[in-house]
Amino acid sequence: MRHSRSPVPLLLTLAGLTVTFAIGSAVILIWPRALLAGIVIACCGFVLSVVAVLRLTGRRWAPWLVGPAVALAGTGTIMLAEDIALSQVGDVTEAVVVDHEVEQKVVHNSRSRNRTVHTHTYSLEGTDGRPLEQPMVYRGEGGYDDIDIGDDITVLVDPQGRAETELADNVDIGTDIAILVVGSVATIGAFGILVLVVGLNGRLHRHRRRIGVTA
Repeated sequence: MRHSRSPVPLLLTLAGLTVTFAIGSAVILIWPRALLAGIVIACCGFVLSVVAVLRLTGRRWAPWLVGPAVALAGTGTIMLAEDIALSQVGDVTEAVVVDHEVEQKVVHNSRSRNRTVHTHTYSLEGTDGRPLEQPMVYRGEGGYDDIDIGDDITVLVDPQGRAETELADNVDIGTDIAILVVGSVATIGAFGILVLVVGLNGRLHRHRRRIGVTA
Protein backbone atom coordinates (compact mmCIF):
# COMPACT_ATOMS: atom_id res chain seq x y z
CA MET A 1 0.00 0.00 0.00
CA ARG A 2 1.31 3.45 -0.92
CA HIS A 3 1.75 5.92 1.87
CA SER A 4 -0.93 8.58 1.93
CA ARG A 5 0.07 12.11 0.94
CA SER A 6 -3.27 13.47 2.09
CA PRO A 7 -4.31 14.00 5.72
CA VAL A 8 -7.87 12.92 4.95
CA PRO A 9 -7.31 9.16 5.59
CA LEU A 10 -5.79 9.98 8.97
CA LEU A 11 -8.78 12.13 9.87
CA LEU A 12 -11.09 9.31 8.78
CA THR A 13 -9.10 6.93 10.99
CA LEU A 14 -9.59 9.25 13.95
CA ALA A 15 -13.32 9.49 13.20
CA GLY A 16 -13.60 5.71 12.93
CA LEU A 17 -11.76 5.30 16.23
CA THR A 18 -14.18 7.71 17.91
CA VAL A 19 -17.17 5.81 16.54
CA THR A 20 -15.72 2.49 17.72
CA PHE A 21 -15.19 3.76 21.25
CA ALA A 22 -18.72 5.20 21.23
CA ILE A 23 -20.16 1.82 20.21
CA GLY A 24 -18.20 0.03 22.94
CA SER A 25 -19.45 2.53 25.53
CA ALA A 26 -23.03 2.21 24.32
CA VAL A 27 -22.90 -1.56 24.66
CA ILE A 28 -21.78 -1.25 28.29
CA LEU A 29 -24.34 1.44 29.10
CA ILE A 30 -27.21 -0.60 27.67
CA TRP A 31 -26.01 -4.01 28.90
CA PRO A 32 -23.75 -3.48 31.95
CA ARG A 33 -22.88 -7.17 32.11
CA ALA A 34 -21.51 -6.98 28.57
CA LEU A 35 -18.34 -5.28 29.83
CA LEU A 36 -16.12 -7.80 28.05
CA ALA A 37 -17.87 -7.11 24.73
CA GLY A 38 -17.32 -3.38 25.15
CA ILE A 39 -13.65 -3.93 25.94
CA VAL A 40 -13.22 -6.17 22.87
CA ILE A 41 -14.82 -3.52 20.63
CA ALA A 42 -12.56 -0.81 22.05
CA CYS A 43 -9.48 -3.03 21.62
CA CYS A 44 -10.41 -3.66 17.99
CA GLY A 45 -10.59 0.09 17.43
CA PHE A 46 -7.19 0.51 19.06
CA VAL A 47 -5.52 -2.19 16.95
CA LEU A 48 -7.08 -1.00 13.68
CA SER A 49 -6.12 2.62 14.33
CA VAL A 50 -2.49 1.73 15.11
CA VAL A 51 -2.22 -0.45 11.99
CA ALA A 52 -3.85 2.23 9.85
CA VAL A 53 -1.49 4.90 11.14
CA LEU A 54 1.53 2.75 10.34
CA ARG A 55 0.34 1.95 6.82
CA LEU A 56 -0.81 5.47 6.02
CA THR A 57 2.35 7.22 7.19
CA GLY A 58 4.97 4.53 6.67
CA ARG A 59 6.79 5.72 9.78
CA ARG A 60 7.66 3.24 12.48
CA TRP A 61 7.51 5.89 15.19
CA ALA A 62 3.91 6.82 14.33
CA PRO A 63 2.26 3.92 16.26
CA TRP A 64 4.43 4.72 19.30
CA LEU A 65 3.11 8.27 19.17
CA VAL A 66 -0.55 7.35 18.69
CA GLY A 67 -0.75 4.05 20.58
CA PRO A 68 -0.33 5.23 24.20
CA ALA A 69 -2.69 8.17 23.67
CA VAL A 70 -5.38 5.99 22.12
CA ALA A 71 -4.97 3.37 24.85
CA LEU A 72 -5.44 6.03 27.53
CA ALA A 73 -8.53 7.43 25.80
CA GLY A 74 -9.99 3.95 25.38
CA THR A 75 -9.35 3.08 29.02
CA GLY A 76 -11.08 6.25 30.16
CA THR A 77 -14.01 5.61 27.84
CA ILE A 78 -14.62 2.08 29.09
CA MET A 79 -14.13 2.98 32.75
CA LEU A 80 -16.53 5.91 32.47
CA ALA A 81 -19.20 3.84 30.70
CA GLU A 82 -18.90 1.07 33.29
CA ASP A 83 -19.15 3.41 36.27
CA ILE A 84 -22.06 5.38 34.80
CA ALA A 85 -23.96 2.17 34.08
CA LEU A 86 -23.33 0.85 37.57
CA SER A 87 -24.25 4.13 39.27
CA GLN A 88 -27.53 4.20 37.33
CA VAL A 89 -28.69 0.68 38.15
CA GLY A 90 -26.91 0.00 41.45
CA ASP A 91 -28.23 0.67 44.94
CA VAL A 92 -25.80 1.66 47.68
CA THR A 93 -25.92 -1.22 50.18
CA GLU A 94 -24.13 -1.90 53.45
CA ALA A 95 -23.02 -5.53 53.47
CA VAL A 96 -20.95 -8.06 55.38
CA VAL A 97 -18.56 -10.53 53.71
CA VAL A 98 -19.65 -14.01 54.78
CA ASP A 99 -17.59 -16.18 52.42
CA HIS A 100 -14.64 -15.94 50.05
CA GLU A 101 -14.04 -18.59 47.38
CA VAL A 102 -11.19 -18.71 44.88
CA GLU A 103 -11.48 -20.60 41.60
CA GLN A 104 -8.41 -21.39 39.52
CA LYS A 105 -8.92 -22.34 35.89
CA VAL A 106 -6.26 -23.25 33.35
CA VAL A 107 -6.85 -21.61 29.97
CA HIS A 108 -5.12 -22.61 26.74
CA ASN A 109 -4.28 -19.74 24.41
CA SER A 110 -3.51 -19.72 20.69
CA ARG A 111 0.21 -20.18 21.35
CA SER A 112 -0.42 -23.49 23.13
CA ARG A 113 0.60 -22.01 26.46
CA ASN A 114 -1.30 -22.57 29.67
CA ARG A 115 -2.47 -19.60 31.72
CA THR A 116 -4.09 -19.80 35.13
CA VAL A 117 -7.12 -17.55 35.61
CA HIS A 118 -8.15 -16.68 39.16
CA THR A 119 -11.71 -15.74 40.10
CA HIS A 120 -12.50 -14.52 43.63
CA THR A 121 -16.16 -14.70 44.69
CA TYR A 122 -17.21 -12.83 47.82
CA SER A 123 -20.61 -13.88 49.19
CA LEU A 124 -22.39 -11.05 50.97
CA GLU A 125 -25.31 -10.49 53.27
CA GLY A 126 -27.05 -7.31 54.32
CA THR A 127 -26.79 -5.78 57.76
CA ASP A 128 -30.18 -7.38 58.51
CA GLY A 129 -28.70 -10.85 57.95
CA ARG A 130 -30.39 -11.53 54.62
CA PRO A 131 -28.06 -12.91 51.90
CA LEU A 132 -27.49 -10.75 48.84
CA GLU A 133 -28.27 -12.64 45.64
CA GLN A 134 -25.45 -11.04 43.66
CA PRO A 135 -21.95 -11.85 45.01
CA MET A 136 -18.99 -9.56 44.43
CA VAL A 137 -16.54 -10.99 41.91
CA TYR A 138 -12.88 -10.09 41.46
CA ARG A 139 -11.05 -11.48 38.44
CA GLY A 140 -7.35 -11.55 39.15
CA GLU A 141 -4.75 -13.41 41.16
CA GLY A 142 -4.68 -11.38 44.36
CA GLY A 143 -8.30 -10.51 45.00
CA TYR A 144 -9.14 -7.58 47.27
CA ASP A 145 -6.18 -7.35 49.65
CA ASP A 146 -8.01 -5.32 52.28
CA ILE A 147 -11.27 -7.36 52.34
CA ASP A 148 -11.76 -10.53 54.38
CA ILE A 149 -14.58 -12.58 55.84
CA GLY A 150 -16.48 -10.63 58.47
CA ASP A 151 -15.62 -7.19 57.07
CA ASP A 152 -18.31 -4.54 56.64
CA ILE A 153 -18.22 -2.99 53.15
CA THR A 154 -20.32 -0.64 51.05
CA VAL A 155 -21.28 -1.97 47.63
CA LEU A 156 -23.45 -1.08 44.66
CA VAL A 157 -25.98 -3.83 44.02
CA ASP A 158 -28.27 -4.02 40.99
CA PRO A 159 -31.59 -5.53 42.15
CA GLN A 160 -32.32 -6.65 38.59
CA GLY A 161 -28.99 -8.40 38.16
CA ARG A 162 -28.06 -6.39 35.07
CA ALA A 163 -24.71 -5.35 36.52
CA GLU A 164 -22.23 -7.10 38.77
CA THR A 165 -21.90 -6.05 42.40
CA GLU A 166 -19.04 -3.60 42.85
CA LEU A 167 -17.37 -1.79 45.72
CA ALA A 168 -18.85 1.70 46.00
CA ASP A 169 -15.37 3.18 46.43
CA ASN A 170 -14.33 1.78 43.05
CA VAL A 171 -16.90 3.92 41.22
CA ASP A 172 -15.20 7.27 40.61
CA ILE A 173 -16.75 9.07 37.65
CA GLY A 174 -14.61 12.18 38.19
CA THR A 175 -11.39 10.22 37.78
CA ASP A 176 -12.80 8.45 34.71
CA ILE A 177 -13.63 11.79 33.08
CA ALA A 178 -10.13 13.10 33.83
CA ILE A 179 -8.52 10.05 32.23
CA LEU A 180 -10.82 10.34 29.20
CA VAL A 181 -10.09 14.05 28.75
CA VAL A 182 -6.32 13.59 29.00
CA GLY A 183 -6.42 10.62 26.62
CA SER A 184 -8.64 12.44 24.13
CA VAL A 185 -6.44 15.54 24.11
CA ALA A 186 -3.33 13.38 23.68
CA THR A 187 -4.98 11.42 20.85
CA ILE A 188 -6.06 14.55 19.00
CA GLY A 189 -2.58 15.99 19.47
CA ALA A 190 -0.89 12.82 18.17
CA PHE A 191 -3.12 12.68 15.08
CA GLY A 192 -2.59 16.41 14.59
CA ILE A 193 1.17 15.89 14.45
CA LEU A 194 0.75 13.10 11.90
CA VAL A 195 -1.63 15.19 9.78
CA LEU A 196 0.94 18.00 9.80
CA VAL A 197 3.76 15.64 8.82
CA VAL A 198 1.73 14.05 6.01
CA GLY A 199 0.57 17.44 4.75
CA LEU A 200 4.09 18.85 4.66
CA ASN A 201 5.42 15.75 2.91
CA GLY A 202 2.64 16.03 0.34
CA ARG A 203 3.56 19.64 -0.40
CA LEU A 204 7.24 18.69 -0.63
CA HIS A 205 6.42 15.88 -3.06
CA ARG A 206 4.35 18.19 -5.28
CA HIS A 207 7.14 20.77 -5.23
CA ARG A 208 9.69 18.19 -6.30
CA ARG A 209 7.42 17.05 -9.13
CA ARG A 210 7.06 20.64 -10.39
CA ILE A 211 10.83 21.08 -10.29
CA GLY A 212 11.25 17.85 -12.21
CA VAL A 213 8.74 18.91 -14.88
CA THR A 214 10.21 22.38 -15.41
CA ALA A 215 13.71 21.00 -15.51
